[in-house]
Amino acid sequence: MNSSDGIRSLEIDFDKEILKINGQEVKERTVIVSLPGPEGYKYKKAFNMNNERISGSREVIDVCYYRTANDSKP
Repeated sequence: MNSSDGIRSLEIDFDKEILKINGQEVKERTVIVSLPGPEGYKYKKAFNMNNERISGSREVIDVCYYRTANDSKP
């Protein structure tokens, strides 16, 4: 993952343990991902925590959803 390009696409699947940023699977870094859940709670998952080769700090991706006045319109 080349973080200097920024995030242009993001694929997250907690059940299948998939984290892809810009089409590339993230394996070299430990990343904690947070997604919106029911009633304001968040789902969180740490990717690559069991990889012994990874050292250093953790990166965090926090995905948020904000309601707007248009959300209630059909």
